[in-house]
Amino acid sequence: MPVYSMKIKTNEFIPDIFRNRKFSIEELGDKIKVSSKIFGKSGSNPKSIILPKQIELNGSFAEAIGLYIGDGKLTERDLRHSSFGNKDEDIIKFMLEFFVKTMNIPLDKMTLTITYRIGDGSVSKKKWSNILGVCSEKFKLKQSNRIKNDMLTIQINSTIFRIFLKNMIACLLIKFKENVILRRGFLRGYFAAEGTIGFNKKENFLNYIGFAYNPLKEHSLRNYCIECLNLENIESKYKERTGNRAEIIITKWSNYSKLWKVGLFDRCDRKKNIFDEILYTRKVYCKLNNKFRKRFFGCISLTQRNIADLTNSWQGNICRVLSGNNLITINQLKTLSNYSNYSEESILENIKSVRIGTTKIFIYDREFIEYLFKGN
Repeated sequence: MPVYSMKIKTNEFIPDIFRNRKFSIEELGDKIKVSSKIFGKSGSNPKSIILPKQIELNGSFAEAIGLYIGDGKLTERDLRHSSFGNKDEDIIKFMLEFFVKTMNIPLDKMTLTITYRIGDGSVSKKKWSNILGVCSEKFKLKQSNRIKNDMLTIQINSTIFRIFLKNMIACLLIKFKENVILRRGFLRGYFAAEGTIGFNKKENFLNYIGFAYNPLKEHSLRNYCIECLNLENIESKYKERTGNRAEIIITKWSNYSKLWKVGLFDRCDRKKNIFDEILYTRKVYCKLNNKFRKRFFGCISLTQRNIADLTNSWQGNICRVLSGNNLITINQLKTLSNYSNYSEESILENIKSVRIGTTKIFIYDREFIEYLFKGN
């Protein structure tokens, strides 16, 4: 996948007038100072803010926007603050760097709040201070019995940035959908925030992969996400339950492999590890090139019974594998490679497609096959 990057002017997302506010922009080298005056009523003017003059659009930027849409606040009730909350350490670190380095928001315009469950919060303070490289005095504490893990909220205290951020997101979503790098970045970020891996541990079965959304007020977000998935040739549907519970649902390994191709799990370490653990504990069956299959087994100086014993199989199955009527698993291939003249690289090149578990669908993507082969 080629690297994509383009720069856009920040002032494109700053309105001339918003409600009872008028905005002005002053250029400061590679940055701009944005100020606002309230008119039509008495009141103090919001503090000015300094933003980068240009923003670089790339996959990482789209991930941050997807994350914010999922776990950030854009309600109309509060135009004074922007806030983002999450429990994953890697995601909080990523978003703090996005606000500080990409959007030029200093820490003194932020409130960092740790929501914790056990103790007095001092352990949580020390942990987050080390993770983020931020002085422990910067953090506020909030105790809650409703959470299992610490959660950290980044709040940006700026009316101007809040208005700018919402305008920017609304404008950029169109660009994201039209560009494969940005579209995939958005999907990664949104999944990192709202993604679900519906694995049934009791039955050892991956039921679905999904995106959560609020069915009462996020229909447009649901439709946008489905459109992005359709452009990646990924089939999806949605299910809305009572209350505010709803999910975009994706099933079948033919679609899961495409989600992997998109890099859907790569923005959140925790979810990536969950998916990999599921993936590498599946039985993966290989369809080999016919000529290679004959040469491969022809150079192994073992009886069918020996091969069956080595691969935890039985002689009748191995007989059908040798004739091409049954498939061999990746792990069996790797075991037998030690008794053949072929390297793992040569074997990998001659795997035409794979089938995961009992599904009848074959997957032909070379990158995904290589990932499976090296991980099993």
